[in-house]
Amino acid sequence: MDISGVSPELIALRVAEQEKVSTRLEAQAGLVKETLDQQANAVMQLMEAVPLPEGRSGHNVNLTV
Repeated sequence: MDISGVSPELIALRVAEQEKVSTRLEAQAGLVKETLDQQANAVMQLMEAVPLPEGRSGHNVNLTV
């Protein structure tokens, strides 16, 4: 690719724009990760809040109808 006809100022502008886009994407990815971590923690808290069955309750399934 020949970029000899492109001004250095234009190249600098494009590089700066690309860095802004990259920074924005990194921030969005961080936000998505944080949201997923919060959801995972909420699910774990809900699962831990469910009491365990006592004895043999919940182990047998009656399939007759």
